[in-house]
Amino acid sequence: MDFETSFGGVSSGSHFDPSSVHVNSRLILSSEDAPRSIRWQSDENIQSGKETPLCRSTGAGFSQSVPKTTRGILKNKQLYIKPVRPSRTRELWESARGYLKSDKAWLTTHSTVETQSINSDIQCSNFQTFMNLIKGSTGTGLLTLPFAFMHAGLWTGFFGFLLVSLVAVHCMHIMIISSVILEKRSRVHIQSYPQVLGQCLLYGPRRLQKYGPAFEMFGHAIIYIMQCSFCCVYIVWIAVNVKNLIDQVWLDSPDVRVYEFVIYLILLPYVMISDLRVLSMFSALANALYFVSLAIISQYLFQDPPNASNRPAFKSWANMPLFLGTSIYCFESVCLVIPLRGRMRREEDMGGWTGLLTLVQTIVVAVDTAVGFYGYLKFGEQTAPAVTLNLPEGVWLYRSVTLMFAGSVLFSLAVQFYVPVAVLCPAVDAWVVKRWPNKCVRTLVECLTRAGLLTLILLIAVLVPHIDLLVELIGSLFGCLISMIVPALVELIILYGSTEMSIWTLLKDVLIILVGILGMACGTYISIIDILDSFSDSK
Repeated sequence: MDFETSFGGVSSGSHFDPSSVHVNSRLILSSEDAPRSIRWQSDENIQSGKETPLCRSTGAGFSQSVPKTTRGILKNKQLYIKPVRPSRTRELWESARGYLKSDKAWLTTHSTVETQSINSDIQCSNFQTFMNLIKGSTGTGLLTLPFAFMHAGLWTGFFGFLLVSLVAVHCMHIMIISSVILEKRSRVHIQSYPQVLGQCLLYGPRRLQKYGPAFEMFGHAIIYIMQCSFCCVYIVWIAVNVKNLIDQVWLDSPDVRVYEFVIYLILLPYVMISDLRVLSMFSALANALYFVSLAIISQYLFQDPPNASNRPAFKSWANMPLFLGTSIYCFESVCLVIPLRGRMRREEDMGGWTGLLTLVQTIVVAVDTAVGFYGYLKFGEQTAPAVTLNLPEGVWLYRSVTLMFAGSVLFSLAVQFYVPVAVLCPAVDAWVVKRWPNKCVRTLVECLTRAGLLTLILLIAVLVPHIDLLVELIGSLFGCLISMIVPALVELIILYGSTEMSIWTLLKDVLIILVGILGMACGTYISIIDILDSFSDSK
């Protein structure tokens, strides 16, 4: 494509950096393979939010129907951009975005592209993000790892879990790198996982650009379903475990539904917190409870451990699906990484070999591997589906482990709840602001939206039978999809046609996709078997 840009003496050919644009600018386009449409905004349309097409191209070049505006004019196939007042730079950047899209160059027709995108949301420190991220990456999946190691074998489980961890964490880094690349291309601050999906197609190969909005909506739907279902099963898990503890001292304790309603009342004011800096304090408390209970479990596991030679190194291939599905379940926090990065004061500290994500996942992988390895080494073939069931009964120190885990999950629910709220609330606010721009009304509607979503989660948890098995099936279907398959696809789309796409990158991403498909199939198979077994037992 013959494409030439000239901006204040700065020219580029195949790739253009919008940050180098000066105010007095001129853009020269050849008539050959011209962009399909260029959009511009006049002063009136800037206020109303509407766009006015400046020109449209035909097979022979640009058409002659070119409306003049107060900001630019296309004449003799040359687009002249007039200077804008510095005081209007921010307003134009926020309200008037017009992009020229081509396979070889990305630039904006506005002379205000030198303005950097600024995150106006509340920003968090690295420590606050660390607390939220480590809480979002840890959960009850840890308790099932010894059972998973039992099905794979001691050393097969050890190295297999490390391999799954390596792939899953690498996919998280792929999403961070992809969001950085897309922010440079689109000049839009990316704050959610679905936004990465939409932007990667919108600024990807031309044939896929029209599917960008649909891909973003697909990401919203998956994350919304997954996070809400996780919140449902967490409420049920807390209620069941608290009831089991109270039943030991109160024989006529209420039904589990009563406990679920009490948990709902506790969560109702808690989920109204929208400031991640405040949530980080609750995450710190949840992390403290989590690691104290983990220390109690560890001290029991490390008491007189048997010799590793007494445990089989490998079981059978028939048991590998259960191990693989359980292992991948521990790394489904990938959708939380992008929102937390978008609220960081220093976003560049999230990724990289020495970044915050690497630090958090190193801690999580080390803890998970140790519990899985030593749990199976300690209990052998008597390993229960949850390691807490193997702890001695009648000792309040070990009974408190379940209570502390319940408290940790309770305080982490707001972090899990934050993801679907980040999807729903902006859409609701955009609808409300057109009708009632008053700030008090918008705040009230946001609170009602949060309360309504929590109420819906409670109703699903109460009314749907075997909600834990249903959530297991949802996690199996979508967990591998969002944690492995989609990140690999995103990297392939973003690097398509660039010099950074090597044969090794292609083979790596294809292999990750195949592993993700295998994990999805294994997890779905196990979930369906569990559902069928539960219904056969009920009969």
